[in-house]
Amino acid sequence: MKNEEVIEKAMSILSKYSLCDSCLGRQFALLGSGLSNRERGKAIKIVIFMKSFSVTGTIDSETLRYLCESGFKPAITIIESRRLFECKAKSCYICGNILSEKSILEIVEKIEKKLEGLDFESFKVGCRVNPDVLEREENIRSYFKLEYGESIKSDINREIGKKLQKRLGKTYLLENPDVTIIVDFIKDIIELEIRPLCVYGRYRKLTRGIPQNVWYCPVCRGRGCDKCNNTGRLYQESIEEYIALPILSAANGSDYKFHGAGREDIDVLTLGNGRPFVVEIKNPRVRKINLEKIVNEINEKASGKVEVLFLKYTDRKTIRRIKRLAEISAKTYRAVVTFEDKICTEKLKELEEFFKNRVVNQRTPKRVLHRRSDKLRKKTVFEVGAKKLNDNKVEFTIKCQGGLYVKELITGDEGRTNPSFYDFLKVKVRSIVLDVINIEDVTDLSFIKSNVA
Repeated sequence: MKNEEVIEKAMSILSKYSLCDSCLGRQFALLGSGLSNRERGKAIKIVIFMKSFSVTGTIDSETLRYLCESGFKPAITIIESRRLFECKAKSCYICGNILSEKSILEIVEKIEKKLEGLDFESFKVGCRVNPDVLEREENIRSYFKLEYGESIKSDINREIGKKLQKRLGKTYLLENPDVTIIVDFIKDIIELEIRPLCVYGRYRKLTRGIPQNVWYCPVCRGRGCDKCNNTGRLYQESIEEYIALPILSAANGSDYKFHGAGREDIDVLTLGNGRPFVVEIKNPRVRKINLEKIVNEINEKASGKVEVLFLKYTDRKTIRRIKRLAEISAKTYRAVVTFEDKICTEKLKELEEFFKNRVVNQRTPKRVLHRRSDKLRKKTVFEVGAKKLNDNKVEFTIKCQGGLYVKELITGDEGRTNPSFYDFLKVKVRSIVLDVINIEDVTDLSFIKSNVA
């Protein structure tokens, strides 16, 4: 579009609608760069203003009038100083003056107040505007066949963002900022969407009888009843609380979610290199926390029941990664199994050989059918080592794919797991003492390529 065409279009628009500098300039936003829409709109009005004066000294009063009504100060000054006619600036037809410098500054000051006490380094701005505003702009573009404009939302976000960046000294970041500021012009409120703080680590569970997650009473569902002694819980402690609560307190968040890479049964220990986890803190007011100090605090409060090996910052991608890889990455278990009868040493050697890289078909165990869907899983047992402790007691070391129910691999679960140790030995199991002794690193992406077809 040629410059003359831009001016002619702008004059046609202003003769029908009063637009502020920003809303006028935005209609031609894609023509050139390096100018804000406000600067572009003002420049267009200056050219129109100059065109309203002829070489003979006459003035185009009609042009001055619509420039005045659009809030163009030089036109207002000329009209008032020469007492040409009565004229007052009108509100912008599209935005209602929400894009005026005064309005933007007021919004920025409200945002600054809202951000007080919040620890962040990066931000971005979003907004919600009345649908009528969008409709009015669309009607103008359709009527005047304008093809080079941009969204009023982009204009608002950019103008507020530029001022905030300058005043706060923070980084404007489109992808994953620490905080997203939503200016809601419909409800006349400002909302903050604070990016969760994610902390990755590994824990060892050193005492049996502690669940990974809070177990609420199934009778009262947490309200408190006779069955749970009015506590609302089946167990008064959990791994997630030992780990997550100190992090939540340090980050001054509103809530947390604990994401484990799988979970052990309540009667199973997790030893060795520990189980990976991510603690996700909702709405953290503090992002820079002393992770080493928190590790010490967790381990001290857990009193030897739970031990965190380390903590480090991560992001939500790690949550998805550990959840996905927990189902396929290798885990190693130690199972001390007491049988109802004597076990033949030769049979154990045969079992070790049989279960090398053996695919196991496993239906959901009967003991968890009340809370999990009944489906068939195919999991691989990579290797089994068997050490006879006495006539009817054997220590097994089992390396297998994540997601395999190891107790049922041993017992057979009345035929729901096949093949099983019971199928092979033909001796019933009296008891199993199970420990997790190694969990493959589920944050290593190369594992996906090497183990997933």
